[in-house]
Amino acid sequence: MKKILLLLTIITLTFTACNMGNNNSSGFSIGKTGPGGGIIFFAEGNQYMEVSGELGSNTWAAAKTAAQNHRGGGFNNWRLPTRAELSLIYQNLYLLNHENFPNFRYWSSEEEDGTTYAWAFSLNTGTQTNMSQNSSNGVRAVRSFGPDSDPNGTTLTINNQSFTDITNVIWHGSSFSNNNHEDIIRIGTNVTEIVEPGAAYIFFRRSTSPVIARTNSPIIIEEGNQTNFTFTDNTLIVEANNPNNVGTLGALQSTVIWYDDAEGEYLQYQQRTNTTYSTTQSQQGERSIRMGTNAVLSFTINLERSARISFWHRYVHGGSTSSAALRINTTETKSWTTSSEWVFLEETIPAGNTTIQFTTTNFSELFLDNLLIHYID
Repeated sequence: MKKILLLLTIITLTFTACNMGNNNSSGFSIGKTGPGGGIIFFAEGNQYMEVSGELGSNTWAAAKTAAQNHRGGGFNNWRLPTRAELSLIYQNLYLLNHENFPNFRYWSSEEEDGTTYAWAFSLNTGTQTNMSQNSSNGVRAVRSFGPDSDPNGTTLTINNQSFTDITNVIWHGSSFSNNNHEDIIRIGTNVTEIVEPGAAYIFFRRSTSPVIARTNSPIIIEEGNQTNFTFTDNTLIVEANNPNNVGTLGALQSTVIWYDDAEGEYLQYQQRTNTTYSTTQSQQGERSIRMGTNAVLSFTINLERSARISFWHRYVHGGSTSSAALRINTTETKSWTTSSEWVFLEETIPAGNTTIQFTTTNFSELFLDNLLIHYID
């Protein structure tokens, strides 16, 4: 029954696309370039679909990721096509000489129920094959769009022409990165995202410094504008935690005294008991610091003036006698007795010789990420 329904869907979509594809007033038609830079293969009334160019050849899981990470035209709704959509691509692009497909087979988004197999489709022969998900096949992404999709919509392109990678890049709530696996814009690359009009600073980190920085002036984007911003070593930036600390991207010195993002080697903690890295829990990056039951994590620093400690934390409560705590010198400044998701916390630290200590008790877990101590001024 599933195969019959699929065949009916393919036939219906193909018939509709072939007969209605070019009867629209939007200027979008089969075989033309879509707003995302792909080739339009479906056009029915006010609904359109485009297929990207070649995205390499890979296993099924990696193909899904590659399709979802594609950002053609700045759009983030790309995905692997279904078998019905691949059939439309074959009918409306390959057979009509609108596009060539160098890979013999291409992955669909559909798995075979209860197996480790998925469906692949030959865009040169129009046939489909059930294959192991570990096989390597071609990858193309597809997306749907409406008549109001504008390739010249409101976008922001951030170019990194500095001599350092920049990470955690955010403007007006929109994140910018080369792909979904790395929250980073690498040297010599650029990223374009569709954004809402507004005015905001670009917040980011330099890979050479843990401190959060921002542009010296807000970036203003109006409706329909395609705005470009370029980072160079001479771009004026501000330390977000200390607005009085202003300098160029290449030269600004941080007021950070201590930083542990859980991605590198452990710093020199005076005591580290039942504390490891976790690769299953993290607020940013791939790891966090995990404190298990009855754990202690402490270190001592000498501060010239008042400072601030900030970090992300997630607490997993283990029972009625479980808890966790943060002590600055001998004063308990924070305690945990109920489970929580990731939460950001800041505390002030006095000048002088100061001991920072995290502890957990029976059957509890405390996860820490981006532990940062910096001078306030």
